[in-house]
Amino acid sequence: MAPRRAWADLPPELLLCVTDRLTALRCYLAARGVCAAWRSALAPAAPYLLFGHRPAVVVSLPLDRVFHLLATLGSVSGRCIGSNNGWLAVTTKLNRNTPDVLLVNPFTGQEVDMPFLPHVNTRDSFFLLSPLPPWRDPWPVFDSKVVFAPNPREDDFTVVVAALGGRTLACISAGKAAAWSVEEVAGNAELADVAYHNDGGKFYCLATNGDVHGVHVRRGGGRTKRMLEPLLSRNAEDVFAAPYSRLSDRVGAKYLAFCEGDMYQIWRNTGPAFDLPVPGGGEFHVSENEVFVFRYDAAAPARRPCWEAAADLGGHSVFVGLNNAVSVRTEAVPGLKGDCVYWMCQNADYTAMEFDLRTRRATPCVEWQKNAVCWYILGDMASRDKKSAEILQRQQKRMELGV
Repeated sequence: MAPRRAWADLPPELLLCVTDRLTALRCYLAARGVCAAWRSALAPAAPYLLFGHRPAVVVSLPLDRVFHLLATLGSVSGRCIGSNNGWLAVTTKLNRNTPDVLLVNPFTGQEVDMPFLPHVNTRDSFFLLSPLPPWRDPWPVFDSKVVFAPNPREDDFTVVVAALGGRTLACISAGKAAAWSVEEVAGNAELADVAYHNDGGKFYCLATNGDVHGVHVRRGGGRTKRMLEPLLSRNAEDVFAAPYSRLSDRVGAKYLAFCEGDMYQIWRNTGPAFDLPVPGGGEFHVSENEVFVFRYDAAAPARRPCWEAAADLGGHSVFVGLNNAVSVRTEAVPGLKGDCVYWMCQNADYTAMEFDLRTRRATPCVEWQKNAVCWYILGDMASRDKKSAEILQRQQKRMELGV
């Protein structure tokens, strides 16, 4: 009788035939975790693109194939409004007029229910409009971005919401007894983005005028000192060099991201191409969907300009949108290009797009897929310090093994 061969000796072509039939993402990741030989034969599947209004299906960007997330998301009846470290913030319907939000882990089925946040109208005023006009959402969640700290639990979570189109910030920390803290954004600026810095463990907000604010979240909630603290003591008028100081008012999308500990602003022109007059004569041409990246000079914040235009991202790629912005090391992901910004283009049926900072060109990165929602990226892919990366790699290994 022929000796029994180890599963690790399965020929790669047969292994690929088997895994090509795996439709659940968890099963594919579990197969990669069987042994070193299988991990070498099976290409990494992340990063993923979540699409559709029900957060149950993703597209693997490197593999260009569809995977299903957790099969039972029966409690989820709305849309995805946030993503961070493998968790999703999704809406549910408590009743016809009362939406709610859950933090969901698609792999384990864990759910963390958020305390209800009624409609916010003015500072320190919580109430539901009754009856509600048909055009008005009863909860600011449908016009919001939800960002949260990694690994939430029922008794330990921190969530920051940029609500009402960025005009209001809501924060909550700790468990069920916690209360929301709410603050309206001062001045004419609105919040363009909210980001959580994994290595620093802090939340930051980016305003439409280019100002960055740190967010103070009081554990237990309730009113406290101002939640938004400016990163700079002066306004943003002189912190960008020309012509970017004039460009700020013309671009329609701004994002905040962190890469290897550095803070970046990412601007994108959401409108048609235009020419911007520059001091001393001449014009600065801006193409449709052109992206501009600025790195914060934390070593000399008093120097002007302190936001420097960056020609690259140090070989990394950054994924922005409804998800918490993530910087990814590209050398470990076949087919993923460095120095690129990935986002969703609302003007093209929510197509996933990439902008190459080297060629200055924007192209679809998943041409056949529309209705993209956000990027879904597990924590081990994020650019971070060595100790944090080792911890997340061990967590990912346990996830692949199903333990």
